[in-house]
Amino acid sequence: FNLIMQVAQHRAVPIRQEQTTIHWPTEAMSPRSTTTVPNRIYQPLNFSIDDRLSEQHLTRLDLCSKNLKKIEKLQTNISFNVVLLDHNDISKVEHLDVLTHLIQLSISHNRLIDIRLISRLKTLQKLNLSHNSLDSIDCLRTLQNLVMLNIAGNNIQNINALNACHSLQSLDASDNAIRQIEDLTHITSLKYLNLHKNLIDTLSSAPRYWPKSLHTIVISDNEIKDLTE
Repeated sequence: FNLIMQVAQHRAVPIRQEQTTIHWPTEAMSPRSTTTVPNRIYQPLNFSIDDRLSEQHLTRLDLCSKNLKKIEKLQTNISFNVVLLDHNDISKVEHLDVLTHLIQLSISHNRLIDIRLISRLKTLQKLNLSHNSLDSIDCLRTLQNLVMLNIAGNNIQNINALNACHSLQSLDASDNAIRQIEDLTHITSLKYLNLHKNLIDTLSSAPRYWPKSLHTIVISDNEIKDLTE
């Protein structure tokens, strides 16, 4: 399969904040071949309300940076499609299961440790849980419509549960505690995988665990010593 790999040894790489584009290969490569590209982390999707969503006249609830300690009960007469709760002090996801048409949820830069309720949000397509205190994402296995997931900046060691998320196209699991590249072959739509700044020390078994759809994988700033193994 065609693959662009971004690799850097023992060097911190700043994540670009603006929206960027996947750099696709210009010609076919052999199944096990890779191309090293400039030392930048490409994020093909972001969590802004893009034009396509705006045209659908989605109802948005923005409670970012409100010093919230918890998620209060929401009005049931408004069906929010987009909920933004970034930069608060929330530790538990609650009361959001009344939003039966929720497409996008962002709760980054909080204190999340309990996200079990998210398993009920079956309509989610974009989910941002970055920069929290999560050590497990097992409850996300029920999200069959999820297209983009950001779990960067947590304490997650295992991402096997995401094999059940067959629609997932973009996964940012950077800055976690992942020690090995696990079998992700069941995520048959995955195109972008970011494992920057984890604890991975070998790539020996990685190729057979990557789905054929994968185009970009970022593994900079890990513990890898030998790229030829």
